[in-house]
Amino acid sequence: STDPSVTGMAIASDDCGEVTVGYSDGPGADICPGGFVRTWTATDKCGNVTTCTQMITLICDNVTDGGLILQNETICPGEDPFELVSAIAPSGGSGELEYLWLRNTNGNPFDPADPAWQEILGANGPNYDPGVLYETTYFIRCARRACCDEYSGESNVITIEVTQVTPELIQGPSGPICLGEEVAFEAASAGVFASYDWAFGGGAYPAAASSQLVNGVSWDTPGDKVVTLSIRDNNGCMGTASFIVEVENCPGPDFEFIEFEAAQVDEELSVVLDWTTEHETYLSNFDIERSIDGEDFKTLEQMRTVGIMDLRSSYQYFDTEPRIGNNYYRIKYTDRHGKVVYSETRLVVIVTEDTPDLNVFPNPVVNKVTVEVIRPLEKEATLIVVDVLGRQHQVHTLPTGKVIMDIDLTDYPQGTYFLWIKYDEYRMIVHKIVKVD
Repeated sequence: STDPSVTGMAIASDDCGEVTVGYSDGPGADICPGGFVRTWTATDKCGNVTTCTQMITLICDNVTDGGLILQNETICPGEDPFELVSAIAPSGGSGELEYLWLRNTNGNPFDPADPAWQEILGANGPNYDPGVLYETTYFIRCARRACCDEYSGESNVITIEVTQVTPELIQGPSGPICLGEEVAFEAASAGVFASYDWAFGGGAYPAAASSQLVNGVSWDTPGDKVVTLSIRDNNGCMGTASFIVEVENCPGPDFEFIEFEAAQVDEELSVVLDWTTEHETYLSNFDIERSIDGEDFKTLEQMRTVGIMDLRSSYQYFDTEPRIGNNYYRIKYTDRHGKVVYSETRLVVIVTEDTPDLNVFPNPVVNKVTVEVIRPLEKEATLIVVDVLGRQHQVHTLPTGKVIMDIDLTDYPQGTYFLWIKYDEYRMIVHKIVKVD
């Protein structure tokens, strides 16, 4: 500094009283290093003036310690870190302090000659605000004294670490997979408190998951599937990556029923169904069906298959409300593509002490009355519909082996009718039927 407090002040006295002292600098006062002449002028109250000159030489008295700046920080990409602040000012030397800030993104140790350390234009104060960062960046503050060329004072290096969250798979399909084939996905660890969000796309089961390891993922439609993984690490930073899984409609062995049995539970009016299958596919179903004639089946219940292609699977179902008489059972298998396979049909006849050889229902009847054979006939039966006057309206033959016959009474007027059933040569049953509209 060329301030008189540093370079010295001229003193003057006079008998006329108070003296005013001032100065002016010659050329070179703003060139350092260098020198210039300072002319001092003293003026008393009487107007008398005298002068003297001072030769001032400017030299560099530089910084010896660059001080300390704060602070290291870890942030996510796109965040703005805290301002880098001066904790301890540079020291040593004399004169005004001048600052230079440098930055580096490759982590090299500080070397003024290393071109990786780039000057930050406009950064010439003791503090610096880095602004938004997208990669790990290193900062250093250099200082010098006025009149010095070299920034001799170097602070500590500040590291602003930008956490790049790049999801990686450590487990997943290494090639094409088949429809319904179950595979596992596992993400590389992003920290103890990290969170993981998976989206497996259309046709996937499950469609999404939120754990580092996900087992049992499969697709029910072929094609290239986009699996998206989003991770939030311990620092709260997010990263997303996508992976392609090729799903193929692989040919495989056809589904089949290995065995199917149906039987009445001992001393109970219930039926147990047992069946074993092979070559099931994922997302397939069973329909347990029952019929009174072996032709018109109705679903009792639907259940999901185990769905493992290479495993034999066994199932059991209890029909706790079978009807008295003939109960025909079969199992309907439907895969995820709608292909249907039926089991063989099994007959279970439920009888009690009061169960007749033949059953007639419904009664009253609107349209058709049904004759059901409960105990097998030795010979064909004859069915005759007569009115209250004994007139015959219909005659039918029920052959042996046939268990159901429908008799149409739709066009008959309301009233009482009788159904004569002659069977096994000498036996006869008469049923009273009420026809209603």
